[in-house]
Amino acid sequence: MDLYTNEDLDRKIKMARSFLDSANIIESTLNHIFAKSKEEANLKKSDTRINRKMTTHYLYAVVFELCIKIIWEIEHKKPPQLNHDICKRYTELSKESRQKISDLYDKQINNAKNLILQSNGQVDNLGKIVDYSHIEFQSLEEALKSNVKTIRDFKYDGKFNGKSSVLCSIIHDVVNDELLAPSRPQMIIFPKLLFDYAVSLKQ
Repeated sequence: MDLYTNEDLDRKIKMARSFLDSANIIESTLNHIFAKSKEEANLKKSDTRINRKMTTHYLYAVVFELCIKIIWEIEHKKPPQLNHDICKRYTELSKESRQKISDLYDKQINNAKNLILQSNGQVDNLGKIVDYSHIEFQSLEEALKSNVKTIRDFKYDGKFNGKSSVLCSIIHDVVNDELLAPSRPQMIIFPKLLFDYAVSLKQ
């Protein structure tokens, strides 16, 4: 593949890296919590984790979109249209890239499922028994479609679309219509894997 580069592509990579770094910092840093009791601290910590991960959910969605567009631009040697239709952009990627992205996503799905199984039966910081046995994750196709809605609407309505996604560490309990935020940052690597792959195509 002939190398392709231009200022527009470099800006996309710079912005994707910026959003990814910011999300990782937010994920890894839990603000100090002032509380009168352990119970109050646990409640505040749970709320803080959800709020923090609602923010990183959006940032990772932006990274996902940018990475698909970066790969598309490298392969087509021109900037993509200015819209959020990454479903279409994904289908226009080379067979090799689509297979690589699918493999990275499936790998992360398996990793997330294993981490969830390790959490089952444990007691969370609110004293509740953890049960993630019924949690389902989005397929890559579902994640692409959901990402479009997240970019477009999430900053306004804060609604999580469909089943859980390995793009963020929020688990969406569809059965109970509840958002959960387990403290397992290991689940949050797909956006970075995708970014690393996108950048590798430019080198």
